[in-house]
Amino acid sequence: MSRAIPHYISVQDAAWQPARYVPCDSKAEALRVGAAIAREGFESGIVKVYKGIPHDGGSRGPSEVWHGPVKVWS
Repeated sequence: MSRAIPHYISVQDAAWQPARYVPCDSKAEALRVGAAIAREGFESGIVKVYKGIPHDGGSRGPSEVWHGPVKVWS
C-alpha cells in the first residue's frame, strides 16, 4: 500500500484561459510533470502544484508555482 498523498497540477496557458487540471499520484510525480509542462509550455503560462484533488473543497496554497519555463516560488 502506497503512502503517497495525491497531488494535482493546475495549468493556465494564458491569463484569459481557464486552468486545466492534471491529477498525479504523489508530490514527486506532480513536481516532475509540473516542471516538464512549465519548461515546454508557453512563456506566459502558469503551472501550480497542489496537494489533494481538484475541487475537493479544501482551501490551500500551492506547493510549487512556475511562470513560464522558470520556477519562481517554492
